Amino acid sequence: MAASATITRSRRLPFWAIIIALVICALAAVFVLLWFKLPTYTPEWVVEHSPWVDPIVRAVEFESQLEVASKELASRGGSVAPAMVGYLDSDNPLTVSLACRVLREVTNPMMIEPVVAKLKRGKGLSYVDESFLIKALAKQSPSDVLDRLLPLPQEMDETTRRFILLLGHLDDPRAIATLRNILWNNPPKELSGLQIMASPATIAAAAMTFSPVPQAREILRQALTESELHVRISTLGGLVMPVAGERKSFDDGVGRAVILCLDHPDAMVRSAAATVAGITLLPGAEEILIAKLERAEPSERSSLIFGLGGRHASHKAIQVISQFLRDADPEIQRSAVDALGRLDDPAVVPLFLEALPALSESVKTRLVYRMGKKALLASPDAVPLLFLLLEASDFELAKSAERALLKVELDEERQARFKSLRERLYQSAK
Repeated sequence: MAASATITRSRRLPFWAIIIALVICALAAVFVLLWFKLPTYTPEWVVEHSPWVDPIVRAVEFESQLEVASKELASRGGSVAPAMVGYLDSDNPLTVSLACRVLREVTNPMMIEPVVAKLKRGKGLSYVDESFLIKALAKQSPSDVLDRLLPLPQEMDETTRRFILLLGHLDDPRAIATLRNILWNNPPKELSGLQIMASPATIAAAAMTFSPVPQAREILRQALTESELHVRISTLGGLVMPVAGERKSFDDGVGRAVILCLDHPDAMVRSAAATVAGITLLPGAEEILIAKLERAEPSERSSLIFGLGGRHASHKAIQVISQFLRDADPEIQRSAVDALGRLDDPAVVPLFLEALPALSESVKTRLVYRMGKKALLASPDAVPLLFLLLEASDFELAKSAERALLKVELDEERQARFKSLRERLYQSAK
């Protein structure tokens, strides 16, 4: 019996060994939780310091958290890319957006194929996320990207549009050669504004405006001076076509070619060139447009006026445009309202107020639309102008003025007048 008791005592583990075993088990459990998905009740400090991706991804619940989370994940470098591409097909838009932001900041050849595949599918991508993925591929090896990208699909669809824009980011001769081929050999089905802006040729021209390859500028210059009509029109359309997140640039050679297009025999080329000259702030363009406007035929005044109202029109240009607010032709009036309205300059509101009696009813409706901008509503003359429009006999015009006035903070006296005019408006509609 004594021998049996001795054997039993010898098989017991020491207390310190039990404690160590328990600690090891606890650490193993924490490791498993970190390796697999952490529960939603995980303490915030664990999420912040977790070396794994999933806890941080799942911690993002609001758009305001995207920037901090994307910086944290991107700081881990290209090793995070394989995990992030797995989130591109998530049902949560915030998760997709986070993945796109992170991939934009890192390099890893493993991400090229899944990102290209996501751009082909396009499902669940906003335009901002799309631009992030395009820039993500632009950071990779141009040769590797082109190997998976070319040849482009023959049919123009949203996928092809994305890939044409991607070509503009790649510093590779094959990318520029492809863009040139698209520009020269894809005439729009119709030479109308919408058809031109949606055509592959116009998108290719837009892509070349931010290309890192110097040869792209020479191709644009040639397209404006040594090509067929459809190539010139598509190129001019590409120079002004907005591309999310891109800053366009072109050299003096392209600028001079645009100015030369102002004297082209075709009216559509002249019109497009006038718009480009004003919007892109070409040196000397404003003086040329003013001179041409003084002797232009009535049919060409609208495009010249619109072009003259560039983003930073001078005081002289504003005064020249304002003269056409009193033109007998409503289309000329409309062009003047649009040109001045897109300047976001409160100084144009007194000009609108002075010219109001001369404007046609349809142009007044356009004026109210332009007056909806915060910058113009800040003018002291904005409220008096909108009050006059609120008194208009045309119900829809008055309603538009009412909606614009609702954006303005009125003092007590003006609030009382606004209330009185609104009551009169709705009584007249009964």
